[in-house]
Amino acid sequence: MEKGKGDDKENGSEPGLLLSDSGCYKEPFLEERKDGGNGIPKRKEIELITVSKDSGVPHVRKSLISELQHSKQTRFKLVKSFLVASAFMILGWTKGQLGPAFLDLLYITGTDLKSGSGFMTSYYAGRMSGSILAGFIYSKVNKYLIFVISITVHGIVVGVIPWCYQYELMVGAHLLQGISGGVLDVAITSEAVTIWGPTARGRSYLQLLAASFAISGLLAPFATAPFLLQPNTDNSRNLSVLNQSLVNSSMVTYEHEMTTTNLNFSNTSDYHHTFYANQQDSRLYIAYFISSGIACVVAIPFVVLFFKSGASHEKTKKQNSREFIGTLPMLLKYLQVINIGVFSSAITAMDFTFGGYLSAFCVQYLLWTKADAAMLTSVVFFATLVGRLGGIFIVHRFKSHTLNLSACITCIVGLISMYINARMKADIGIWLSVCLVGIPLGIIWPVFLSWVNENLIPIYGKVAAFLLVTSFGGAMISPVLVGYLMENFTLLWFCYFCIIKAGISSVCVLLMLIYTRILKNSENIGNNITKIF
Repeated sequence: MEKGKGDDKENGSEPGLLLSDSGCYKEPFLEERKDGGNGIPKRKEIELITVSKDSGVPHVRKSLISELQHSKQTRFKLVKSFLVASAFMILGWTKGQLGPAFLDLLYITGTDLKSGSGFMTSYYAGRMSGSILAGFIYSKVNKYLIFVISITVHGIVVGVIPWCYQYELMVGAHLLQGISGGVLDVAITSEAVTIWGPTARGRSYLQLLAASFAISGLLAPFATAPFLLQPNTDNSRNLSVLNQSLVNSSMVTYEHEMTTTNLNFSNTSDYHHTFYANQQDSRLYIAYFISSGIACVVAIPFVVLFFKSGASHEKTKKQNSREFIGTLPMLLKYLQVINIGVFSSAITAMDFTFGGYLSAFCVQYLLWTKADAAMLTSVVFFATLVGRLGGIFIVHRFKSHTLNLSACITCIVGLISMYINARMKADIGIWLSVCLVGIPLGIIWPVFLSWVNENLIPIYGKVAAFLLVTSFGGAMISPVLVGYLMENFTLLWFCYFCIIKAGISSVCVLLMLIYTRILKNSENIGNNITKIF
């Protein structure tokens, strides 16, 4: 006896859909002939549409290559993915130049290391200010125009920095660079999560995006090095160690720079006057001019997208998407917003502190040489890059909250292992422990963004700004606290602080996991009630 349409609806399916063994509904997907035939497809043109019982959203099961061949929309997504990644690489590239160029900037402005810390402080203050600014303007301005302006301003400011001989101008230039970078960061984050959406491809793309940022940050110091001032022979070894420790990662931070510089030079007031004695003017402007030119080139495709897109359409899309996901009470959703803010601050503080103070900890507590300590820091950031590259494939196999919880727990295990090996003065254990921390650390942030975008609220404008402001807030406060604890109590507070922050991050991810379960149960209950009525 054949089933009628009524039978289909009783089983919770739509007419014409076939229930598969995996619990999904399938229907044939027919593609018309290009020659305008009768619409009857060849056998090889038949695809299957998979409809999830939970979401009810059809998904065509095609490979990416097949979609690129037949879908103009997919090809456009791929182009946008490349352009957004290029913009993020510009941000990583210019940020990666700060470390190796730091000493030349001191020479240009005639300041010492202590005063030069204002460059980095103003840069990160600008990043926070830029993130806040972008949160207010992102829904009111065409997103491609934001890309054009922020990239262009960022590139121009980078080109001007080597010519700022006055200290105040240098601080102001880094502040403006940070503001434009903060606006660009929000635009990149908001656009990156929307290109492929909350899908496996979207999760993989976020990992690839983070990896591209790290790669550009690692390559930038090598491109900058030929244009740096050459030191006197007696100080050449110090400079090489300093530069290596400053540029080990694209995440070059203020605390990292100041920690390593303090290790190499004790008399900062005399250093500036003797280190570059009898040298010619700095050629740093060449490296920065190249970076400026690359940034302006990257901005050109966004100009094209701006003129081809409808400004009103882009704004409407953003305004209609700023809604929480699911039907849970608003109190739970706002509490979860606080939770993700705490997580963002804690994990970034741990990340920046671990990379920034690791060299100082190894030299002062473990009595390593500065070169070995710098090499260990390089291993950490290369391990982080490996984690991000591996995450491109891992995110297809695990859910975001499960993967993040596993990564946080692995970080805790690695940090505890490093503490134990530090107490035992086991050098080999230290090397293995930092790898155990670095690899999962590279996965956490992109997976976190995926979870927020899929389970809590779409990451647009103010949401992206909120996450970046909280992350930079944690990164700026932690160096002061860790430095005070290490100086006044024990150097082991480096390990204690990182373990505490990783523990806080794990608790936050556990709360995300509980929230996800509650959200899924509420959706299942809602679906059952709908079927009854």
